[in-house]
Amino acid sequence: MTPSQLSRVREEDKERKRLQRAKRSESQVERDRLQDRDRARARRAVMHPGEVDILREYNRVSHKNRRDERSSDQLEQQRHQDAEAHRERRDGMPDEVHQTIREQNTTARRAHVMPDVDRQAIQEQDTAAHQAARDAMTEEEHERHKEAERFRCRSRQYQKGLSYYEDFDPSIIPGGRHYFSRYTDDTQEHERIATLGSFPMKPTEAAVVRDWLVFLPLAVLQLSYDASTGILDSSN
Repeated sequence: MTPSQLSRVREEDKERKRLQRAKRSESQVERDRLQDRDRARARRAVMHPGEVDILREYNRVSHKNRRDERSSDQLEQQRHQDAEAHRERRDGMPDEVHQTIREQNTTARRAHVMPDVDRQAIQEQDTAAHQAARDAMTEEEHERHKEAERFRCRSRQYQKGLSYYEDFDPSIIPGGRHYFSRYTDDTQEHERIATLGSFPMKPTEAAVVRDWLVFLPLAVLQLSYDASTGILDSSN
């Protein structure tokens, strides 16, 4: 697909989505908006503060790039559409909801212009609440939380969207060495999975590593693993 064709397809998709949004009722619009807000809030809640900043910067740059791609007429048309949609949504709101939104906006503006001393006090309160929540955790919950944090770091490092507590098909890294999974679940706490490309196995089969010994399916062969070199040595 050429760049011009890709651009045309994107514009058609945007127009189709815009028409779909225009056909929604006010209740559907409000429901979808609340769902999107809750999903975004839930994602941010489990993210590291550094990840939140990166996501905000990414969204800001993406929004700026989309605006730069539009002409002045398109931007003006979008402003009118947004203003009209906002006016219709506001007119259909009950007074209680409208008052709640005004209070939320006022709170957000105050937080934006909040003095550094007040902001520092709020941050200290949040830190104390976070510390209290951690102190209330059991040892098992704390270990599970640390393991989840380590998993998120590893998944970012390898750029793999691997789900926690989920089996996956491991792969062999270049150079003939074997990649050992660090991700284990509750049922395989002391086991790690590795593929052995040098041996005939079905695509769905894998070897199991226990105590630095690699067991092939049906236990037909044992291989010892040298941690310093990453080499598997045969020892029938």
